[in-house]
Amino acid sequence: MAELDKTATHLKYFSQKQDVLLVKNLSSSVQHRWSKLGLRLAERSRLLDHADREAQQFRDVWSLFDAWLDSTEQALDVDMAAPLSTGHKLSSVSTQSNSS
Repeated sequence: MAELDKTATHLKYFSQKQDVLLVKNLSSSVQHRWSKLGLRLAERSRLLDHADREAQQFRDVWSLFDAWLDSTEQALDVDMAAPLSTGHKLSSVSTQSNSS
C-alpha cells in the first residue's frame, strides 16, 4: 500500500493538471477499498476464531462422551458375561418388592 501511495504522489507531481484529479480519486478509492477489506478481514478472523473455539469445545465433549460410551459398553459386556443364577434373580426381585 505504501508503494502505491508513493507512486500516486509521484504521478500527481509529474502529470498534467486534468490527470491529477483522476489520480487523486483513484488513489482515494483504492485506500477506501483497502480499508474496507481490512475491516472484512478482521471480522472474518473474529468469526473464524469463534468457530475454532466451538469446534474445540465439540471435540472435548465428543471425547468425554466417547470415553463414557466405551466404559459403559465394557461394563455392560462384563454384566452380560456374568451368569445369573435363577435364585439370585428371584432374591433380588423379592428384596426390591419388600423395600417398596
